[in-house]
This record gives sequence, C-alpha cells and structure tokens, in this order.
Amino acid sequence: MNRKDLSLFLRVLIVLAAFIGVVFLTVFLPLYGNDVRKVLSEVAYMYWPTLIFIWISAIPVYAALWMGWKVCGEIRRDNSFCEENAARLRAISVFAVADVCFYVAGGIALLMMNLLHPGILLLGGAIVFIGIALAVVFAVLSYLTEKASLLKKENDLTV
Repeated sequence: MNRKDLSLFLRVLIVLAAFIGVVFLTVFLPLYGNDVRKVLSEVAYMYWPTLIFIWISAIPVYAALWMGWKVCGEIRRDNSFCEENAARLRAISVFAVADVCFYVAGGIALLMMNLLHPGILLLGGAIVFIGIALAVVFAVLSYLTEKASLLKKENDLTV
C-alpha cells in the first residue's frame, strides 16, 4: 500500500468514525435516554445532564480525529516523520487523558449523588481503561515519531 492509498484509507476510517459518533450522539443516545427516562422515572431528571455530559466528552474525541486527519495529510505528502506529526500525536494523547479525567470526575460526581449504578461503573471503567491505553499508545507514537524526525534531519544534513 503506497502512502496516498494509506492516507485515503485512514481518512475514510476517520470520516466513518466521526459519522458513527454523530449518529450515536444525536440519534441513538437520546432515544435510549428517553426509554430509560420512561422506565426509571426516579432518575428522569438526569436525562439532560447525562446527555450534555456525554456530548461534552465527545469534544476531545473529535479534536483527536481532527489531529488524525492532519497526520494523514502529512502521510500523503510523504512527510510522516516530522515534528508537527509528533506534536499532533502528543496532542491526541493529551485529549485521551483529558477525556479520562472528565469521566473519572463524572463517576465521582455520580458516586457522591449515590447514582453510580454497577453498569455505569463498568462502562465508565472500560472507557477509562481504553482512554489510558490510547494515551499511552499515542504518547509512545509521538516519541518515536519525534526520534525518527530527528534521525531524518540528521540524515538529510549528511547527504
């Protein structure tokens, strides 16, 4: 697979992920929330706060997708190992950590209100685990990209 095909493939995946996220956030989640609100009327007041919380938590995800889009542009220009991509990958790692912190704070808030259902705890734990794993992966990728960028610069100077 050449760099242009790889860039196109990655961009298609980014667009697909963004589209699925928008459908989930604007269609599925509100419909599911309405069903829960009807069945569990004692927590119906949490519908809008929960929906807004999840919408806010999507902001770092879409920011990371945007950074990924920019990385794909550098891959297309055959400039994969550059300082800009290292900074973008580092930013994606920071976005993942920010999302994890946001979910931990939300879990603590639910615990303090005595609303932390075991299912919510498991889902939140999975989100935190995945977020930390992604933060580590992108931090390592950032480090390796930065090192490769430095090696590329040295190599360009010697040739």
